[in-house]
Amino acid sequence: MADLRIQVTEFMVGAGHATLADTLNRLSLAEHNTDGTHKYIPWTNVKTLGAIGDGATNDTTAIQNAINAVATGGLVFFPAGTYLITSEVTIPGNNITLIGVGKSSKILCNTGSTDNGVNMLTALSKSGIVIEKLYFQNSGYGDTFPTVGSYVGMGCGIIFKNCTDSIVRDSYFYKCGGSGQGVAAIYFSSSKRCTAQGNIITECANGINSDGWYRNVDSTARSTCNNIIGNTIYTTYGQPIVVDINGGDTFGEEVGDNIVGNILYNNKYGIGVVGQKVNITGNHIDMNNYSSGGVGWDGIYVTGNFINISNNIITNAYRSGIMIYANDAGGTAVAGYPVGGLAARDIVVTSNIIKWDTGIGSGDAGGSQGIRVKNGNTTSAVARITIADNQIYQPRNYGILLDGTTQTLGDCIVKNNRVYTSGNSGIRAGGIYDNSLNIEGNHVLVCTNYGIEVSSAPKCRVLNNMAAACTKHGIIVDQSSRSQIAFNTVRDNGTLAAGTYSGIYVSGGSTLCTIIGNHSGNLTTSNQGYGIAIEDVTSGGRCLVIANTYTTNVTGNFYENVLYGNTRFLEGEAGQQVKYASAAPTSGTWSVGDIVHNTVPTAGGFAGWICVTAGAPGTWKTFGAISA
Repeated sequence: MADLRIQVTEFMVGAGHATLADTLNRLSLAEHNTDGTHKYIPWTNVKTLGAIGDGATNDTTAIQNAINAVATGGLVFFPAGTYLITSEVTIPGNNITLIGVGKSSKILCNTGSTDNGVNMLTALSKSGIVIEKLYFQNSGYGDTFPTVGSYVGMGCGIIFKNCTDSIVRDSYFYKCGGSGQGVAAIYFSSSKRCTAQGNIITECANGINSDGWYRNVDSTARSTCNNIIGNTIYTTYGQPIVVDINGGDTFGEEVGDNIVGNILYNNKYGIGVVGQKVNITGNHIDMNNYSSGGVGWDGIYVTGNFINISNNIITNAYRSGIMIYANDAGGTAVAGYPVGGLAARDIVVTSNIIKWDTGIGSGDAGGSQGIRVKNGNTTSAVARITIADNQIYQPRNYGILLDGTTQTLGDCIVKNNRVYTSGNSGIRAGGIYDNSLNIEGNHVLVCTNYGIEVSSAPKCRVLNNMAAACTKHGIIVDQSSRSQIAFNTVRDNGTLAAGTYSGIYVSGGSTLCTIIGNHSGNLTTSNQGYGIAIEDVTSGGRCLVIANTYTTNVTGNFYENVLYGNTRFLEGEAGQQVKYASAAPTSGTWSVGDIVHNTVPTAGGFAGWICVTAGAPGTWKTFGAISA
């Protein structure tokens, strides 16, 4: 037998396909023995064992014989042609490579009926399998939920079950399952360190699954450390990429997968993950809003622990661009979301771009959110969520929504995000645990509701944010006692009704808050009613207001609805008008707390005058008696 590298290179160069030698180098098939001689690795050409490749002749047996010929390891070459199969082809051993010349090497299966398709290629408990440069076209049929323990009729392109260190790359998949039936083009089940890379998948039931919805066909451990890299998946009827979407069973969830650099467009769903230590990075997801069938879901949705979602671009999501959601254990799923009862903890969402094009309508009744975090789980927590350095453009509802209205959230950080032109509030947080919400360094511009909205989040911190050109309050803090609102800039808000809404509004139940070092006012318009408005209707409530600064506001700097003996402490408010004159003002518009220092003090007189009732000129009283 001739050396594999020499044989194949000569064959391929003669056939006009010189790149196979490079492929063999990558696959390390032309290695040397310890004595320096070449290893002789079996290989075969499917046509030399009887395959016709005319698209009409049944080549199933010939292809199986060709693969069986290298059962102890080797390579099977598919020259250009259309190879018709009518039943499943299996991989009999380890270290077997199937390779073609690209889209011209087509394996075609027309066999199937509703809910009953053919799995075109299956590897069970194998290692070192390589599938490269082949085109798999299935019948469009498949069984979505086969009998437990059975893979019959799923309609997949390729199945790896209990496999290790195997790869599918640079291949094409078409009609592996269809609308409402079938499983996926590529399916990893209970497999480790397997890779799908550089494939193109279209019009399949799902794209690439790694122990997903179909766990009832698998009774072994979960997959771990699989890689889904650089694939292009479009116009699937379900999920282009899914990782262990039903995690609430005795096997636990997926661990250690990488989903990197994929391009997904015009799919009904995006990327779905239930897992641990999963990395979702650098993917481009364009959902076209009303994808297949006119109803879509989220760009990325996850449940699990230690998940990184970073540097993705998501456009025109039907629902949320990114959704973090814990659903009830073993319960009824909200359509499109994972079932499982897993907690969602230690998740980082960073440096993503999420946007909607002009003219794209809202999605479902809840609208299209940029990033949404929700706890729908009565037993497991959603906690330690970090949302940082993301850019969100034109969300149809909230830019960032921390939704703890059903079950509380804990330990959330929203930092250095940019939200532009949202259809509701730029950032909304509600139902957060004590001592666990930090909203810091965000830039919110042009919102149809509030800039930053915090509700029922005691001891929260709202720091160093910018909120501008929002139709209502720039920042509103409600039912959130002992919170800190500091060093924010709020300007040109209240565009819905000038003089009605304020820069910063602290409302009922927000007692004992500290409001310090903020800047509030209008630069280009006269919209904001007050710089800071405090309306605390809780008995005994107090707010400490220190060293804030102001520019022009419609009504004034402060407003306080004094009920139940509520008081406010003011210290060093540079924005209060401080003037120097020889008498109290008799003209102009003044706010409560404005001061005029007496420029001609006398013994037995007063140091100055203070405004106690806002108006033009308002009511002024003397202060600071001077000794006679």
